[in-house]
Amino acid sequence: MMMLMKAGMPIMASSYGAHSAKFRKDLKALRKDYPPINLAGAAIGCVRLDGADLEEANLENANLSKASLVGANLKNTRLKGTILKGADLSDVRNLTEEQINQAITDEETILPDYLARGMSLSFG
Repeated sequence: MMMLMKAGMPIMASSYGAHSAKFRKDLKALRKDYPPINLAGAAIGCVRLDGADLEEANLENANLSKASLVGANLKNTRLKGTILKGADLSDVRNLTEEQINQAITDEETILPDYLARGMSLSFG
């Protein structure tokens, strides 16, 4: 079970729906007021994090299968072992080839145009 902290109070991921606007709002607030987000190992597939500021977040080994991260900021985001199968990464900002190569993707993973051209991925 994933737990986030906000103002000293735990935020339980299980209390959020997969497409919860409150979850996205709380993530944004955490990024603004607290250290980088740590969702390492979290199973939050199908979540919508469109436009989220995930700069320096730790998403290592998280399951973000079929997640939507359209327009999200992934600058220095840790993606080692992150499952991005079927995820929509179109228009994400600051995603590098090195980051995506550390993640687990498949043929349904949608990459931003600046990475998709000429890049060969090994699917895991």
